[in-house]
Amino acid sequence: MDILAKSREMLDALTTFPYYAVLPPTRDYASWQEASAIAFALTCIGARSDDLPSRLGATRVTVNPKASSVQDAVTRYSRTTVALEPHTDSSQQENPHSIVIFGMARPDDLGGETQMVIVDELLSTLNTDTIALLRRPIWPLGHQPKPILETDPSSGETRISYYRKQLERSLELGASLSEQQIKALSALDSAIINLSEMRSFRLEQGETLIINNHKVLHGRTALADGSQRLMMRYRLRANLAACTSVLESGKRSTTVIPERLMYAASRLEGQGRATQAQILKSYARRVNATATSESAPSMAEVENALGTRDFPRAQSLLEELAKEAGPNFDVSYFLSALATQRNEHAKAAALLANAATARPFIALSKDPKLLACRKSRYQQLILNDDSRSLRRNWGRQVMRE
Repeated sequence: MDILAKSREMLDALTTFPYYAVLPPTRDYASWQEASAIAFALTCIGARSDDLPSRLGATRVTVNPKASSVQDAVTRYSRTTVALEPHTDSSQQENPHSIVIFGMARPDDLGGETQMVIVDELLSTLNTDTIALLRRPIWPLGHQPKPILETDPSSGETRISYYRKQLERSLELGASLSEQQIKALSALDSAIINLSEMRSFRLEQGETLIINNHKVLHGRTALADGSQRLMMRYRLRANLAACTSVLESGKRSTTVIPERLMYAASRLEGQGRATQAQILKSYARRVNATATSESAPSMAEVENALGTRDFPRAQSLLEELAKEAGPNFDVSYFLSALATQRNEHAKAAALLANAATARPFIALSKDPKLLACRKSRYQQLILNDDSRSLRRNWGRQVMRE
């Protein structure tokens, strides 16, 4: 499967309900290596040219008593065996990561079931007053108050940024909540607990979970004492709307995507992520081959169409060439001749003027009737089904004169 299919598949999973997917184990490399490579490519594809990502961050998530003892880090809870309520990763940031990937290298034998809460389902359980309050930028989830619910400016959909433990940490540092806020949080937390029991599953060894971090809260049940559970976690900031736009833009995608893939591969290679880099290089070669096979038509195709008097096809090919190449002597003259053949004389004259801009020295002829004479002879040869000799001989005559 090529990069376009893989990218669209991941985008579909992240942008359509339920906004997450579990990928099966792969044979040649870990499934999270492929998923993270594709997600990094998407991040590059959707980024502005002046804001391309420089690296792919990865974290080994396992029980770690030393890390869990750091009191000022909310992330310490993921290093313990206690249950983690569904939450948004990097919720303390103004713009949390849009994609989170978990690769299950070694599951817990007795616990650690994954729990998911989807914002669409969450909204249906809350009253309008609670939703309105959650949309206000008054919640202490980081350095600056922010909304828990907000409208995504790109998609127009509601997204969520929430982690109860992050909010509690802010309260410990001096933040405060009004009675209305406390009541709204109670309703929110109750809804999250109820919904988390509806979407609970076990992630097996070799499987990878990809999540739209703006649309889905994720958590897990408690782990067994002495758990050896090990996951690989990747967080990325991809503009999913921009990715969709590029992938649906037709020919533009065949120029943007290979460039961004090679950029992503080079960045991954520089980080020592050879497997992910090789995955993208392989895909980039396939896209380049596709781009070559779907490139703009050639003048040889135009001549073949004219030679068989297939004027509609010749017209279509020439119009495509005109879009790709801009002002062009041969293209404009062929189009001018075809316009005359259809008795569209004003259009033919305009196209002839375009040809003159592409090769202006022709207009310096001493004989003002020269161009009209040559053009008339040119059109007659097209109508006489001799377009190949026309293009060759007529071009030589013009160059001599």
